[in-house]
Amino acid sequence: ANALRYMKHNEEHLRKRLEEQLFMVAIEGQEVVGFANFIQGSELYLSAHYVRPHSQNKGYGRLLLEQGLAHYEGQYDAVYLEVDTKNEKGVAFYEQEGFEIIRTYEHVMYGETMNLALMKKPLS
Repeated sequence: ANALRYMKHNEEHLRKRLEEQLFMVAIEGQEVVGFANFIQGSELYLSAHYVRPHSQNKGYGRLLLEQGLAHYEGQYDAVYLEVDTKNEKGVAFYEQEGFEIIRTYEHVMYGETMNLALMKKPLS
């Protein structure tokens, strides 16, 4: 009975996540080479955005970002994301795409202190 209750809970949790989030993948040939995850709520948040190193600089990151934002066209005034400030390539990519750093702060994750930048891109 506990296993059934657990399965039902997981199905409901997954269904809710799928309703509140957009998951996208980039495929090259037969391989998933990148993904993006947008979370929609009172604000739009790009919570994950990744392209495998061997597939970078081919436009997949930009395509995932553009397609995700097109999905929410007219629904939000801005999109937000967080990026590790040590990820200079990532920060430069997002700045090139119209994001600006709003503030930076320290965040402890998995016992490691990260310096994060909160970035915002106006959509209207």
